[in-house]
Amino acid sequence: MFPLLLLVLANMLTRNELSAVRTVLVRNQTEPVLVVEGRTVRMSCRTEKQWFFCLWYSPRQDKQCAIQYNQPERICSKSNRTKLIGGQDRCDVEFEVAREDHGKWMCLVNDNEEFNAVKNFVSLHIGVEAGMGINVHRGDLMSREGILRLVEGESVDIKCYANNGYPRANFIWLAPIRKNLSASLQIFESLLKQNNSSHITSSSQIARYRPEISDQNKTISCTIKQEENGRTHFTRTFVFRLEIQKRSALAASDGLLGQKVSFILGVIVGVIFILLFCVLISVFTMKQRKHKTERKQESPDQDFMLDTDQSTPLVIKRETLSRDCENGETPRWASQKYNESLFSSPPTNIEKFLSAYASPPSDRIVYSYLPSDIVSPTSCH
Repeated sequence: MFPLLLLVLANMLTRNELSAVRTVLVRNQTEPVLVVEGRTVRMSCRTEKQWFFCLWYSPRQDKQCAIQYNQPERICSKSNRTKLIGGQDRCDVEFEVAREDHGKWMCLVNDNEEFNAVKNFVSLHIGVEAGMGINVHRGDLMSREGILRLVEGESVDIKCYANNGYPRANFIWLAPIRKNLSASLQIFESLLKQNNSSHITSSSQIARYRPEISDQNKTISCTIKQEENGRTHFTRTFVFRLEIQKRSALAASDGLLGQKVSFILGVIVGVIFILLFCVLISVFTMKQRKHKTERKQESPDQDFMLDTDQSTPLVIKRETLSRDCENGETPRWASQKYNESLFSSPPTNIEKFLSAYASPPSDRIVYSYLPSDIVSPTSCH
């Protein structure tokens, strides 16, 4: 058995480290090694004796292996994304890190004398920068200007979030400092959502802020950090300047606006009422006119004059008869010519007429004349 050293060489570039290279020497290490997604990592197995067989096994279940006589020769399936590099006392694998590489890697080597096999493991964590942001529920948030406009005493919920990243995000809040040392922020427990198919997580936290007029022109901030083993890999801070409006001023403006709205509504209701009243009057007038017209059409003309061509008995009002006699005029029914035309038809016509008008109206007089009852055409009776 010979000592085995596992050396991990990783390019660990973060926002604060533009070109730094991190070298980690691992001896039966238990702490994971984090490499940022998209960077290149080189892991190395080193021995004191020359090795004969070397194998690397990944979380994807890919196998990279080689044997060595005078120089290492690759014997397992080749991969376009991994590169196997060997020497007499080392066996290295190099590749560009992807999310699927997150997990436990194994290195196995056999020496060329006793052919003893030695295994060692390393946990490789892949860092992914989360999508970070902030939301304000209620209030007028001017994100472009970095201004948060609020009303004194009206609480708002501010939410910081970090979606689809690794490591899990931590949230740090800084509230306005007050002289009375009153708490302006109520911070709730953060929420975590784990991706079922990978190590990626999403998290968020809500802080409830109650503004006071003393917070005018102060700031409130939320800092999001993705940390692991005390090392910060990604961070971002959101800062907003506060503009607090007094409640009394707001109430006065709201009252004036309410008065204007009430006046406009009153005018609209009044106009609608006047129009409705006019429509009702018009409908009532039209109905009255229609009713009068129908009554005129249903009542017969009471002052009609009998035509000389008609073969009907004489029907005339009492007042008409009286008026003709008083004026000294001879009524048409008293003339000789009219009587001759009236009684020139057979008696059967008179009988038919009398049967049809058996019950004459009370305001009419029906005169039926036979030849023996003809009145003198010059007399008025």
